[in-house]
Amino acid sequence: MNTTSYNEIYEKFLSKIQDYDLLNEIQTDLTFAKEMLLDYLKSAHPHFTYASIKFEDVMDDTNEQFTISLSSTEKEILARFMVVEYMSPKLLRTEMFEQKLGSKDFQIFSPGNLLGQLKELRALEEERTNTLMLQYYYMEGM
Repeated sequence: MNTTSYNEIYEKFLSKIQDYDLLNEIQTDLTFAKEMLLDYLKSAHPHFTYASIKFEDVMDDTNEQFTISLSSTEKEILARFMVVEYMSPKLLRTEMFEQKLGSKDFQIFSPGNLLGQLKELRALEEERTNTLMLQYYYMEGM
């Protein structure tokens, strides 16, 4: 029976983000990092509403794999929804609402602008992923 390792999805997800704190966490505390990645995966799969499978029925957390072989498109959609889930808490961080003062030029950094840009980026990523999911849906002939 063919399976798909969670690591395949994690690698796709990690290739889409640049988070040095997360990469450092993976290197220093792999157990905690894998739990965090699993949380992102479990938060991502409910967004995959047009999947031809029920992910909760084919997820084997003990062996860190899906009990079936996922297509490359299914892997990509899950990884992209993981990015959306990864970005969500970043929008809710309290530091985003505080004023930051640059030490070099003493320019006030606008957290409101950054927050708006992050919201736009998250919405764009979610839109792109939904488009891919719809293409998958029609290609699968559901």
